[in-house]
Order: sequence, then C-alpha cells, then structure tokens
Amino acid sequence: MTRIYNVRASRMHRSATIPRRAGVGHCYNSAGGNMNLKGMELIISQLRAQREDFVNQIGHIDAALIVLGRVNGTHAQVPVRTISAASRKRIAAAQRARWAKVRGKVKTSKRTMSAASRRKIAAAQRARWARVNKSKA
Repeated sequence: MTRIYNVRASRMHRSATIPRRAGVGHCYNSAGGNMNLKGMELIISQLRAQREDFVNQIGHIDAALIVLGRVNGTHAQVPVRTISAASRKRIAAAQRARWAKVRGKVKTSKRTMSAASRRKIAAAQRARWARVNKSKA
C-alpha cells in the first residue's frame, strides 16, 4: 500500500505557505495556493487508486466466500420464499389445533341465554334491589 501523505510535513508546508496575521483571516498567495491544490490533487489521485485496490480486494473476498459456501454445502444466496395470506391462516389454524390437542382443551361453543331467561333474571335483580332500598328507607 502507498502512504497517503505525511501529516507533519503537510502541517509545516501549510504554515510556510499560509501566513497568519492578527485580526485578519488566512491570506493565500498565488504560489502557496497553487502548491496546495497540486498537493490536494496528488492526495485525491492516491486515494482513488487505493479505493480501486480495496474494491478489487473485496471482489476477491466475495468470490472466496461464495466458493467456501458451496464447499460447506450451504449456498451463498438463499432465495426468499413468500407465503400467501391464506396459507398462513391455514398453518396458524393447524398450529392452534395442535396446541389445543396437547393441552387437552376442546374449544367449546359460546353459551347463550334466551331473552325470556334474561328478563326473569333482571326482574329478580330489580326485586332484590327494591328490598335493599326499602330496608334503607
């Protein structure tokens, strides 16, 4: 690998080409500005070359992983399988039935009461409350 640039040398170079004055920001002279741009272009070209090397290395690593995956008996990419909503409902119902069988619980139907029975219970409850209210008064 190539070394990008020496940090200490670049700091000394910047201090030599960019004079700092009290009360004024940076003052760039034409020679220092061009020198800085050339240095930046060199750094950018080195970074691009290094990036290409990394991309090449990653490609080799990916290829090796794919080969090793096939040798192991596993596939590098497993296709994604989707299940329809109806199939999921069937599977869920079957699983609920299996759990009910294991637990020994049989799903019973909901008990309902006739309207006449409800009226009788309500009348009996009203009579009870009437007796409680009568005793309080």
